[in-house]
Amino acid sequence: MNPPLTLTEELVLLSLDHIKGSHLPLMPEALAFGLAGAVLADLEMAGRVETKDGRVVLCRSEMLGDGVLDPQLARIVSDQSSHAIAYWLSVLSERKEE
Repeated sequence: MNPPLTLTEELVLLSLDHIKGSHLPLMPEALAFGLAGAVLADLEMAGRVETKDGRVVLCRSEMLGDGVLDPQLARIVSDQSSHAIAYWLSVLSERKEE
């Protein structure tokens, strides 16, 4: 039996055109911020972070073994301070062009 999809994975699937396999015509910022929110929600459901008074607080730094969530958790762990939810949405939604 396969493990359930994360919220992040479900959002990616919902953003795809099921016939073409490409992303639906969404504003790039909308998808980026939606995915950032889904990552934070997945990390909270996994007990790695929690939100208190509008801030993201690290609870546990152990990685999950997830190729999408672990790098984002590592960013939070390396920061070593709590920040407002809006701050992390902004940081996690950044798109790096390579």
